[in-house]
Amino acid sequence: MATGPSGIVRYRLAGGPRPRPRWVRPLPDDILATLLTAQDGGEDGVVTEHEMVQALGFSRQIPLSFYRAMAGHEHPGLRVCAARR
Repeated sequence: MATGPSGIVRYRLAGGPRPRPRWVRPLPDDILATLLTAQDGGEDGVVTEHEMVQALGFSRQIPLSFYRAMAGHEHPGLRVCAARR
């Protein structure tokens, strides 16, 4: 799902479960990295990179440990994301 061609499907995964439970299970680090570094809206071109990042942020699916782990990642966008936290 995270690497699928549809931007809408990736966006729904990033947005988390609906209705929102009190506790949300975090997504695995590799899935989070894939969603946060996607630079296109998928085949459908509906979702922007910024919308994807916002959906993940509001979904509470990113654990604090992810930011610590991404501080040394080779992708500059993930390092910036880690530095902002």
